[in-house]
Amino acid sequence: MLHKKKPTSRYIETEKTRNRLTKRTVEVFDDLNGIDPFWVGIKALIRVERTGTRGGKPYHEVFYNIKLSLSNSERDSFGL
Repeated sequence: MLHKKKPTSRYIETEKTRNRLTKRTVEVFDDLNGIDPFWVGIKALIRVERTGTRGGKPYHEVFYNIKLSLSNSERDSFGL
């Protein structure tokens, strides 16, 4: 479902520490049309993608979160 939708907001951060280089992309999706009714009450889906190198070896991770509500500070940090 998410691959067909544009995120409401996106935040990209690059971080370099000792032997790591990480690019983190956080995307918030609040257009939940088409989501299974089982998930009633969800206000947003959050996708976090991390790519980079650790000790010279590449890695790629994707995590998903659900939010039942967004606080004012979260709305501000995600640009909502």
